[in-house]
Amino acid sequence: MQMSKPSTNRLLALDYLRGFFIVVIIIDHLWRWPNLLAAFTGEGRLWVSAAEGFVIISGLLVGYIRGYKNRELPLKVVSKKLLSRALLLYVWFVIMTLLYTGIVWYAPFVAAMPWMEIAKGDWATLTWQTITFITAHTWVHFLYLYAIFMALTPIAIWLLRKNAAIVLVISILASFIVGKYLNIEWLEWTPVFFLPAIAGYYLPTIQSWWSGLSARARQVQLWSLHGFTLLTIIASTITTYLIPNNQTAIWINDFFSKEFTLDFWRIILAFIWFTSFVLAFHHLLPWLEKRVGWLLLPFGTQSLTAYVAHGFILIILGLVLIDRTNIWYNTALGIVAILGAWMLIRMPLVQRVLPR
Repeated sequence: MQMSKPSTNRLLALDYLRGFFIVVIIIDHLWRWPNLLAAFTGEGRLWVSAAEGFVIISGLLVGYIRGYKNRELPLKVVSKKLLSRALLLYVWFVIMTLLYTGIVWYAPFVAAMPWMEIAKGDWATLTWQTITFITAHTWVHFLYLYAIFMALTPIAIWLLRKNAAIVLVISILASFIVGKYLNIEWLEWTPVFFLPAIAGYYLPTIQSWWSGLSARARQVQLWSLHGFTLLTIIASTITTYLIPNNQTAIWINDFFSKEFTLDFWRIILAFIWFTSFVLAFHHLLPWLEKRVGWLLLPFGTQSLTAYVAHGFILIILGLVLIDRTNIWYNTALGIVAILGAWMLIRMPLVQRVLPR
C-alpha cells in the first residue's frame, strides 16, 4: 500500500473512520442489549473502544491542520482559532449537559436513561459541577476533554515549532502519570490526544519515511499490524464475553481497564488498533464510498454535530419504546437510532444551530 504525501483520499479515509466511530457511539449510548450490532461495537467493553479512536482522530487532525498546514501562520492567529474553538466546545458542553440532564429528570421515559449522580431538580449543584468539569452527561462527555485540549494546543504547537517535540512528549507522559495518581480524567487522556497531534504535525515526514521503505518491508509491517490487531480483538472478545469470570481473563482484562482510570496498555493498544483501522479504511476506500458513503461520510464530516445531537434521537426512542431483551427488537432500534441521527444532522435548522 503506497503512502506518499498527504492526500484528499488520506483525509477522506479519516472522515470515514470517524463516521464509523460515531455509529459505534450511537449504538453504545442507546444501550439496548442483546443487539447484533454489538459485533461492530463491542458494547464499549473490549480492551479498546470507539472513544479512544474518536479522540485520536481529533488529535491527529488538529496536529496536521492547525500545526503542519498552518505552520506559516503567526502563532497568535492559530491560537485565536483554537481558543475560539475551545470556548465553543465548552459552551455547548455546558448547554447540552444541562439540557439532557433536565430532560432525563422530568420526561416520562419508558426505557432506561443515563442518570446523573445529582439529586433530581438540584440545578445549582448540576450547574456548578458542569461549569467546573466535575460532572458531564454521558452523551456529551468528551466535549469537556476537547475544550481543555483545544485550549492547551497552542502550547503544543509552539513547542513543535521550536523543535521541542521531546519536551512535549515528556510533558504528556508526566500529565498522564499525575492524572493516574490524582485520578484526574483529562490528564489521563492527554496522551490519547496530544501524541496523535505530534504525529499529525509530522505526518508528511512519517509518510515520506513509509514511502522510502521497500514494497516487501511495507507489506510485512502491514500484515503484522493487521494480524496483531485481529488477534487482540479476538482475544479481547473471548476474555470479555466467553470467559469473563476466568481468573486469567480477569487478570488480562485489568491491563486494559477503563473502569476507574485509563490504563497505559489500553492507550498503547488503542494506537495500534487505530493505525490498523485507518490503513484498512484507506485501502477499502473505493468500496466504502460505493456502499456506505451515504452514511459514514456525513457522520464523519459533521461528527461534532452528530455527537452533540444524537442524544435527541435516544430520548425519542426512550420515550416511546420500552426496554426488551429481544435481540431482533434491539437491533432494529439500533438501526433506527443510526438513521434517526443521520436524518437529524442533515436538517438545515440543526446545521445552522449546532456546532460542526
